[in-house]
Amino acid sequence: FIINALIKNGDENLKITFSDNNRFYTKNKRLIINDCPLKINNSDIHIKSLMSKDRFGVLVESDNFQLKDGADILSTNLIIPNGKEIMAEILNPKGVSEFEIKMNKEGLSGDIFIKNASFNLKSLANMPVYASKGKINITPDLITMTDFIGHYGDNEENKLTLEGTVDDYYKSVDTKIIISTVMTNNFTKDYLSKLAGINITMTGDKPAGTRIEIFSKNNDIDINYMARLAAGNDILIEGSS
Repeated sequence: FIINALIKNGDENLKITFSDNNRFYTKNKRLIINDCPLKINNSDIHIKSLMSKDRFGVLVESDNFQLKDGADILSTNLIIPNGKEIMAEILNPKGVSEFEIKMNKEGLSGDIFIKNASFNLKSLANMPVYASKGKINITPDLITMTDFIGHYGDNEENKLTLEGTVDDYYKSVDTKIIISTVMTNNFTKDYLSKLAGINITMTGDKPAGTRIEIFSKNNDIDINYMARLAAGNDILIEGSS
């Protein structure tokens, strides 16, 4: 059989095609799915499953999955009831990933490996982030982001690393994102000024070591911002030190 579905999610259309290719069958009172292909927009997924009266397990994997397609299907809340809230901080995701995710009675578990990704951080004035790599680990209770390495803005010298967690992602979506980077006048002018609603500039030519913490729970957001200025640098607010 072949199943085609079109899911509308706001302005986005999600096209899903599922074909059994004679790999969907029953044996010894068990339902078996043996490497069935599933296509979501331009991304290919393979599904393996074994189901019986007292056992349920599905393995979903892909080696070239578009991040935008993943964000779109999460935002429908079909996979996770709070999928849209999980993606609230991440805008315009692009790039590819490979993953292996298991689904059983306990919930979701698995790893997603990000390759050459880009996205905007909503709480940092839509600051663009480019990550050459990153890892997302999923357990039934916790999503953990590690090893995100890249830069922000258009200057590759603005290096950053990113890590974080999403706890209780079926209910409160308790999110914590930690960014370690450098602050330049580009950052203060283009992003920090927009967040504060005033004109902020940095003088001096030495980037400032910076740590940004974003906390979100039940759609309430707090941001902590810490920077260490080098000797000779200064922060000007509306032109005054």
